[in-house]
Amino acid sequence: MAKQTKRAGLTLVELLIVLVIIAVLIGMFLPAVRSSRGAARRTMCLNNLKQQGLAALNYESAHMEFPMGVGIKNQAGVLQTNPVSGIVSLLPFMEANNLYDEIANPTVINGIEYPAFEAPLSDAGYTPWALENDYLLCPASAGSTASKFGRTSYAFSVGDVARNLTEQETLRGAYGYFKATRIGAITDGTSNTIGMIEIGGDPVETVQGGCLANGKAVWLDQPKQAFNVAKNNTYPSGAKLIDRGSHWADGRAGVGLVSTIFSFNGPSFQVQGSSTADGIYSAGSMHTGGGNVVMIDGSTRFVSADVDTGDGAATLTVEQMEEGAMSPHGVWGASGTIGSGEVEVIEW
Repeated sequence: MAKQTKRAGLTLVELLIVLVIIAVLIGMFLPAVRSSRGAARRTMCLNNLKQQGLAALNYESAHMEFPMGVGIKNQAGVLQTNPVSGIVSLLPFMEANNLYDEIANPTVINGIEYPAFEAPLSDAGYTPWALENDYLLCPASAGSTASKFGRTSYAFSVGDVARNLTEQETLRGAYGYFKATRIGAITDGTSNTIGMIEIGGDPVETVQGGCLANGKAVWLDQPKQAFNVAKNNTYPSGAKLIDRGSHWADGRAGVGLVSTIFSFNGPSFQVQGSSTADGIYSAGSMHTGGGNVVMIDGSTRFVSADVDTGDGAATLTVEQMEEGAMSPHGVWGASGTIGSGEVEVIEW
């Protein structure tokens, strides 16, 4: 009789133990993978912002002033009326000369004549407006398919301005409406002053991605009331909303500017019927715990969503801004101003 040979194998109990061990290891490994991916996306986002910050510095070197946050001069130095984002001005300094040349010259698309720099921002048939640019998008952003235009995750900082944004006599932040600032005006220090910040990137119904178009004027005096509008990070159903970051070339406040009043993922609103773009336009980020900024000197930083924003004080009046009052909005507000003497209080 042939001798029987025992085959090596696992008992049912041993197999269950192995499966449990594998499950535990997977449970330990996945958070590390997610964290690694999050860190990589944050780094890529910081790099995008750094490139735009350096482009702004190169623009300043070439033109002796920074680009306007909203508005552009043509190649003859004449100010145009179209409220395009200052990102358009940065294109030649971000190796996007072809795109800039297309915008800077008259063209005919599908039988429609478009003048240089003056293509309507609402016209999705104008090819440059529909173009999606990777260097303008944070890789952590959820994005949105609702926009007919190329999106952006980044916006110019106007500082702690909430009133008469379109009619400032003197810029409070580094960027503004149809006004440019020189590097010498940034007396708070280029390493202490924010240039651009993350915005939008999420569907318009969320706080990160949307801006209430029918905000109340009283919220300028009592900013904390604006937080009562959004519940569970979502604006009320049926609210009239502006899609933050929905059009990379649109510089107008609700779409392409950011104020340093509320921290990251705070609500944004424009006062209903305001022709001067009164309102608060908050930063928005899909990174965990905060978001990215680039300073005027080109350095980049990750800022906690818990950064000091003051105690909910009323936003500055026009008179206070003209007098150069210090920001009532804590470290975050101070970091947005260019010349209010707040160098000592800026600690990250």
